[in-house]
Amino acid sequence: MARRKKGMIAEDDEPIVDISSLIDVCFLLLIYFIVTSTIAEPESDLILTLPSKSSDSAEKPEIDPAFFHVLADGSINRIEAGNTSPLAGVGDPDYMHRKPESMEQLNNTVSAYSKMAGDKAVIKVKADPNVKAQYVIDLLNVLAEHKITKITFTKGAPE
Repeated sequence: MARRKKGMIAEDDEPIVDISSLIDVCFLLLIYFIVTSTIAEPESDLILTLPSKSSDSAEKPEIDPAFFHVLADGSINRIEAGNTSPLAGVGDPDYMHRKPESMEQLNNTVSAYSKMAGDKAVIKVKADPNVKAQYVIDLLNVLAEHKITKITFTKGAPE
């Protein structure tokens, strides 16, 4: 018979791995990464002022809002007094971004409206349900370049 120390049971001959220190290290790493991480807001450069319900019944704006319609194929139209004028063509299907020459007319239209309206510029945007988000962001980026922050998303045609 093999000799055993007094008080030892035969089943305790198996090696034991103590993982309590590993759990402590995991918690320390978790705390470190939570404390040092930063939360980045996507598209945080687009500061928009959304209308409140109380402002709907308030006074009517002095200048008419510009109405832009973003179609499912990516083209952007401006609707003015029932007339539709195409401004930006379809984006590049491979990259989902528009070519610079495609955005020039949209940029000129927004620039003219921005100069005319000044800080009272209001934009209404209607986006088709199946439009890619990048096409709407293209329009929002142009509006942000001209410091237009009062933007409303709508379902219907201009009033």
